[in-house]
Amino acid sequence: FAVGDALVVAPALEPGAAKLLVGVLKHNPTLVDIDLTATDLETEAANDLAAILEFRRLSALQLQFNPDLSAECRAALKAAAEKWQPEMRLSL
Repeated sequence: FAVGDALVVAPALEPGAAKLLVGVLKHNPTLVDIDLTATDLETEAANDLAAILEFRRLSALQLQFNPDLSAECRAALKAAAEKWQPEMRLSL
């Protein structure tokens, strides 16, 4: 659910819903704080999130407690955040 400029997603985000969410984030500049904590986010969706960081400005992206995210995926998210949005708060 959206609260002001923040998006908080309730636990377990299905893979199809994750893809839809990434699509929405590409085109919705009003959401700047994204909280996907403990949503069973999968690596593919997290990689899609990393890819949009080049184009979408976020102030925070919270992905803690998502055990399916691989070490490589976490590294890609960190690298994308450092390259495109060094001021963004990224929580893994």
